[in-house]
Amino acid sequence: GVMGTMKARVTAKDCVNYGDVIIPAITSATATPGGVSGFMDGAGSIMENCINYGKVIPYAPGSLYMGGITASPNKYDGQMKNCSNYGDLFYYAVPAKQSYFGGVVGYAKAEGDGSQFSMIDCHNYGLQHARRRYHRQRRADRR
Repeated sequence: GVMGTMKARVTAKDCVNYGDVIIPAITSATATPGGVSGFMDGAGSIMENCINYGKVIPYAPGSLYMGGITASPNKYDGQMKNCSNYGDLFYYAVPAKQSYFGGVVGYAKAEGDGSQFSMIDCHNYGLQHARRRYHRQRRADRR
């Protein structure tokens, strides 16, 4: 993507990603790939007129938050305006792992502290491909 993480009060305007975002099989507990930014990690962050054309393809064995534009607005007090995803998302899940994915944002929720995250005129045009995969050990157990 364009950025790994957006911190508090950062504005990303007119950012465009054409490259594929590929997360290799890692041992990390959580992977957060996004076409433009992995996390919007801070109050007051604004993403405006940003576009992703690249594919997002994680091969992560742990928990996953994935979005065509951003994986998650982490502090939930920001705004996304006029952003579009044209890239396809490929989700290869290991069963029993906590995972969220979406064409624009993978995961967002309201905290109880009055913070808000708003999406205004954002669109997904990419396809979302999902399929379960099993570790080799599980395949051997099923024989």
